Parts: sequence; C-alpha cells; structure tokens
Amino acid sequence: MKIVVNKVLVKITLIVILFCIVITAGVFLVFQKTINERISIDEKYQSMEEHCVKTTEFGKATFDCIAIINWYEANIDGQNCFHMSLIEDASLYEYTLCEDSDAIKWDSKTMISEKKVPIYIKSVFSPQYVVFGSYKRDSVEFSLISDSEIGPLLHTLAEHGIQIENIRIQEYENLLAKVFYPTNGVKIENEEKIGGVILFSFNILEVWSEKGNVYIRLEMIKDEKSYETIISANSFLLADNSYSFEEVNAENFQKFDLLGEKQLVFYYLKSDTELTNEEVENFCIGEKSLKEIKNLCNKVKTTNVQELIVEDISKYMEEQLTNAEKGIVDFSKLILALIIPR
Repeated sequence: MKIVVNKVLVKITLIVILFCIVITAGVFLVFQKTINERISIDEKYQSMEEHCVKTTEFGKATFDCIAIINWYEANIDGQNCFHMSLIEDASLYEYTLCEDSDAIKWDSKTMISEKKVPIYIKSVFSPQYVVFGSYKRDSVEFSLISDSEIGPLLHTLAEHGIQIENIRIQEYENLLAKVFYPTNGVKIENEEKIGGVILFSFNILEVWSEKGNVYIRLEMIKDEKSYETIISANSFLLADNSYSFEEVNAENFQKFDLLGEKQLVFYYLKSDTELTNEEVENFCIGEKSLKEIKNLCNKVKTTNVQELIVEDISKYMEEQLTNAEKGIVDFSKLILALIIPR
C-alpha cells in the first residue's frame, strides 16, 4: 500500500510546533524577567531583597548577604532573633530577623557572642503562587566570615567613615578557648633558657599587698568550668592600651586599674637549660634594664631554681587544671612578668 504524505499538512504542523516553542520560550523569558526584577516574599525578608545580591536559577531566588550580628536574643515565642546590620556598598542597614529555632541553620556556639559577629547569609526562596509572583522561604543559612576577609571588610567600611569595634575574630576565640599559649621567653647566652606563656581572658577579682608582695586572685573559665588561683609577685609590668608600661609593686599597686578581664604573661625556667641560681642572678645583675624579669630575679634569691623548672609548659598547664581541687589551681611554678588589658 502506497502512503501519500500531504506536504502542505506537514508544513502547517511544523509551523504550529515552532509557534508553540516560540510562545513557550517567550512566556518563560517574561517569567524569568519578572523573577529577576521583583518577587513577593514575606515582609520580614524584604530588607534582604533590597540590600543583598539576588540570583535566580530554575525558578528559585537566592539572596546572598553580608551582615554583622550586633546581638542575639530568644524572644517570648521561642524564636531566635538576630539584631544585625546588613552591609551593602560600604553602608550599614539595620535589620532584625526573628525565626523559629529550626528555620535557620547556624552555629550558636560561635554566633552567640558579646562581640559583633560578621557573617554571610544565604536565603533561598521558591515559587508558591507563580501567577502572583509569590515566594516562600526554603532555607536560611548563616556562616562565619573568615578572619582573612574581616580585615579588608572593616578597612573598606573605615574608608567610608564607619568604624566597627569589638569584632569577633575566630583565631582570637581559639586562643581564649585554649586559655593559654606559649610565647617568646628570655635568652641567656643566646639561648632561650627562660620560657614564656600567655594566659588569656583571666578575670582579676581581688588585689592586695602583704609582706612586700602583690597578691592577685584570678578567675578563669575553661570548657564551661570555673577555676581560681592566687599568684604573688614582688613587681610586674602593666601595659596600657597604647602598650606603654608601668612597673607595679606593693607600694603603688592601688594607683592602677588591675581588676577585670586581663591577659597575663608568665615566665618559667626551661628544663633543658640546666640553669643554676648563680647563673640567673648573674644574668639579672647584667640585665637590670629588663624590668619584666625583675620578679623572676627576686624569686631566685629565695627559691632554688629547680623548683621553678617546667619540662613541658602545655602539659604542665593541662595537669594543673586537671588536678585542681574544688576549682583551685596551683600555678606556683609560673612567675608573673606582665599584665595586659583585653
């Protein structure tokens, strides 16, 4: 049987198919243009549409924001409320977002802070009623801005007259969590025989003098546990915010603001140096200008240096915290050199 193809009918069919494709593409482009220009979202997210970068893909709209959390609170309805500043073109726009506890993906351990927390916000919305351009929230995620990016961001804001202080820096938070960190010590005969350690975020509760020494009661928090210790010093240095130094002793300590959160620098004698009292005393005589070692020099006059030796400073610190009885820590092998304000 011979099949006859109606060429006219084929042409008409192809034209109709092509017309449908063009119309469909046109409708899609108009719809896509509408998404790019304006969408209808919950009023609480309107500031994101105004001050964040919007992208669209497969009908979904995504807002990428740069923000600083100024403070956080949980409201009476059990929601998480973030009071923040959105950053756009080196300008700040105040914004508060309150959502149910499971609506936002974030890290409460790093983002609930007394400091201001720089973050990225990524919010994704999908069509709810396409005809009316209405969109519903799919997800909201907060992530920390890296330390390397915070500096340039603050610099750009400062160039536009916006100064932001008390910013959370992850590297510094890591140090606070660790409580202590080894630092440079003092060289004797071109060898570092006196080690150094910084104790971060200690709260000085009380200061008094007794028998020519200054006594300091300190409090610290590590792994949500509270510890206290009392240290004494014949003298030590106190730094101010401009890093000029004053010598503090039993006669003048009341002149200075010593209470509150501070960082403390201690010295200790390293185990691999085989120092003797005589060697340390001779070093002290030749280095009278080094006021930060004055407390050490006074200490070795009445104490055998063997009692001040620390084999491994990290191990020593951890052991003292682990063995603390009723939260009282013994740091008797550490010799106070310097107190620095936070």
